[in-house]
Amino acid sequence: MREQLAKLIEVSELPNVFLRIVPNTAGANPGLDGSFKIIKVREGQVGYVDASHGGRLVADPAEVERFAVKFDQIGAVALPIGASRNLIKQLMETMK
Repeated sequence: MREQLAKLIEVSELPNVFLRIVPNTAGANPGLDGSFKIIKVREGQVGYVDASHGGRLVADPAEVERFAVKFDQIGAVALPIGASRNLIKQLMETMK
C-alpha cells in the first residue's frame, strides 16, 4: 500500500492532476453515493455513472448538471491539494 500512496503523491504533482481527499471527518457527503465522471464531448457534456456490474451513460443535460453540482459539493468538503498530499505523506510515515 505504501507504494500505491507514493504513486499518488507522484501523480498529484503533474500539472493536470488535482488530488484532493475527502477526510472521514467530513461525514456524510454526496461522494458516498458512488463514483461518476463528467466528460466533455463535442456536443457538450455527458456523465458516466459507475456501477458494480457496469455503468450507464447520462446524456440528459439536466442530469449532467446535477452531477456537476454534486462534484462541487464533494469539493466543498475535500481538503486542499497541499493538505491532501500531507495527509498521504503522514500515512506513509506510519507504515515504515
